[in-house]
Amino acid sequence: MLHSFDEMPDSSRMWIYQADRPFTTDELLQIDQEARNFVNSWAAHGQGLKAAFKVEHNQFIVLAVDETYHPASGCSIDDSVGFIRNLEQKLGVALLNRSNVALYKGGVVEIRPLKEIKSSIEAGEIDRETLVFNGFINNLKDFRNSWTQPAEDSWMSKYFV
Repeated sequence: MLHSFDEMPDSSRMWIYQADRPFTTDELLQIDQEARNFVNSWAAHGQGLKAAFKVEHNQFIVLAVDETYHPASGCSIDDSVGFIRNLEQKLGVALLNRSNVALYKGGVVEIRPLKEIKSSIEAGEIDRETLVFNGFINNLKDFRNSWTQPAEDSWMSKYFV
């Protein structure tokens, strides 16, 4: 059951899918329609889930479930991953690649391979204040409060010595 993302409680469980490139205007329209259809029919053990979705920075798809209403199950989570895989195929975009890191520099999302982060810091391309998107957030409270953080406050801090 589709609900407004902004009205979902802080305790809602969530998943963030990061694209390897920005979505086009047409793709955003397609994502909106397909995500509405998916979320409206998303269920766990036959019980509709109180859920929401949002596209952030034209590059992240965020799904949320209010588990105080009904918890997501393994099968329902598998269904959401299937939905995302389907979008990957239709749009020709990678959404499940966890080996990329998203940075926010100058108002633009920048994707870098994880294996290049240390050398990018050493080269001065990423500094202590560079904002990093935390893809491991799993509830809306953390998403709302600390989805982005300066590199020096993130897992990258070990490279700033």
